[in-house]
Order: sequence, then structure tokens, then C-alpha cells
Amino acid sequence: MKLDDREIINGIKKCDSKVLKFIYTNYFPSIRQFIINNNGKLDDARDVFQDAMNVVFEKVRKNELELNASFGTYLFSIIKNIWFAELRRKKVQNLILGDLSENEEVEADVIPEITKSERQKLYLKHLDNLSHECRKVLDLMANEAQNREIQVQMGYSSEQYVKNRKAKCFERLMEKITGDPTFKELKNEKR
Repeated sequence: MKLDDREIINGIKKCDSKVLKFIYTNYFPSIRQFIINNNGKLDDARDVFQDAMNVVFEKVRKNELELNASFGTYLFSIIKNIWFAELRRKKVQNLILGDLSENEEVEADVIPEITKSERQKLYLKHLDNLSHECRKVLDLMANEAQNREIQVQMGYSSEQYVKNRKAKCFERLMEKITGDPTFKELKNEKR
């Protein structure tokens, strides 16, 4: 079966299983290869593909999908954005999780760095426990995305909703962090 972009979009609108199978069959292999070639695994490829398709479905549902390139190119650009954001998050997490070996001496000037690392671990721990949506909103915030950009990427109805969502997600994160016993320990160490 061969479908053009218009047929693919119409099939997505109708949730046509044949079109969804066509998308998976024709696009997933190259997406899987891309993820694996960029430090990922098969499960990562499946997750990223699903996340990208959710973005596409939402855009189609809201009649906001405007193709300036082929559907495959559009889907692949979403995949790349999602995966590179995930790699950035993992890179930060891996840098933070690298512990000192038992044989290393801790110099006095390293102690503030250890405390900073512990704060970052705490932040990432609770960030990972938020919903996918909140993580994405906070990631966009951290990358200094403007409210309009967040609105478009997340498929939100207004910039006011973006502001409310950012505040709610940040509030949830802070509640989780400040309620963690490790936070209280780090706070006491700082004194």
C-alpha cells in the first residue's frame, strides 16, 4: 500500500488502522535505527515513536498540522526533538549520578560540588516522577522557550493556559522536593 501525505492525515483523523499500520511499517524502521545509532535501545525507539505519534494525533485533532515537508520528514523532526531532549536529560542525569570512588580523597573545595550534585539528584529524582506532560513543560521552560512556543509544542489552547500549567507543574515539583527527607538533610547541611 502506498499513501500520500493527504491520505495519511485523513487516515489519522479517522483513526484508520490501515493507515496507522502503514505509518508504523514505513517509518518505524528508520526511526528505530536512528534511536539505536544515537545511544538508544529498541524500547526507547518505541517510546519516542509513541510520543511523536501523540503529538501528531493532537495536531491533527486540533486541525493545527501544517506540513511544510513530507509527513515522514515532519514525523522524523518530532522524533529527533523528543530524542535529543531525552539525551540531554540523560546526560545531565548521568553526569550527576557519577559518584566518587571509595578511594578518592574529598578535598574541602569539592564538598560544595557534592552538595550541588545531591541537590541536582534530588531535582531529577522528583522531575522523573512527574507526568510526561509536566516534564516536557518544565524542560521547555528550562530551555527558555517562550509561552507561545510552549503553547504550540504542547498543543495548548492559550498562552494563559501555558502560564497556569507551568505554575502547576513547578508547584508539584517543589512540593515533591520539599517533602523529601533528603531535602531537609541538604537544607541542614547548608547551615
